[in-house]
Amino acid sequence: MTAHEAVLLAVRWRREPPAHLLDSRERQLLDGVPGWQRRQWIASRLTARAAIAVLTGSLSGCAVLRGPDRLPAVPGWRLSLSHSGLWAACAAAPDGSLAGVDVQIPVPDMARIVRRVCGPAERALSSPLRHWCLKEAAFKACRGGAALGRFVVQEGRPALVRAQAHDVTLRGWTRWVDLPGPDGQVMVAVALSLDQRPRMVIADDAAVLRLLAIVGRRPAASAVG
Repeated sequence: MTAHEAVLLAVRWRREPPAHLLDSRERQLLDGVPGWQRRQWIASRLTARAAIAVLTGSLSGCAVLRGPDRLPAVPGWRLSLSHSGLWAACAAAPDGSLAGVDVQIPVPDMARIVRRVCGPAERALSSPLRHWCLKEAAFKACRGGAALGRFVVQEGRPALVRAQAHDVTLRGWTRWVDLPGPDGQVMVAVALSLDQRPRMVIADDAAVLRLLAIVGRRPAASAVG
C-alpha cells in the first residue's frame, strides 16, 4: 500500500448484518445503540472492517471504536461512514489525511433540496444528487465545522470541492449504482486530500462476509475486490 491510497467501499446489506462478527469492544458500544439504529450501526462497522481489509489484506486491529471526537475510529486510519436504506459505505485512508463518504438513495425533489446549500455558480450542475453527495462527503472529510453551503463544488472527473471555512480543497469522485431489487439505485461519493486517489468498490453483503471470513482466517492474505 502506498501513502496516497484510499478506498471507498459501498455495500448493499440485503440480509441482517451478523452482530457476532463484531469485536467484543464493538459489541459493548452496540449495547448503547437504540434498536432502530442497530442494523445500520452493525452494517457500517462490518463495512469499515472490510474496507481496511481491501487495502491491507488484514483484520488486525480493525475494531471500529470511538476516537477523541467520538466519531468512529480505527488506529492508523481516517474513517468516514455513511448509510442510506440498505446501503452502508466507508471511506478509509491513512491517518493524517482527509477522507469523507456519502451514500444516498434518490429522494423526491432533490434539486430543490440542493438549491438550499448551493451558490449561484453551482445551481446549473447536471446532477443534483451527485452534487449533494460531493458536498456531504467533503463535509464529513473535514469533520463538519461549517454549513454545507460553505463547501463549493467545481464539476469535473474528479470534481474539486473547496471547503471555505477550512481553507482546504478536496478531490471528489462519485459512482452511480443501478442494481435490480430493493434500494438498487444509489449514488456514492468520496472526498479525499488532493494527493490521494480512491479504489472504489461496490459489493453485496455475501461478498463482504466472504472477504471477512477469508481475511480473518489468513491475516496475510491479499484482499480481493
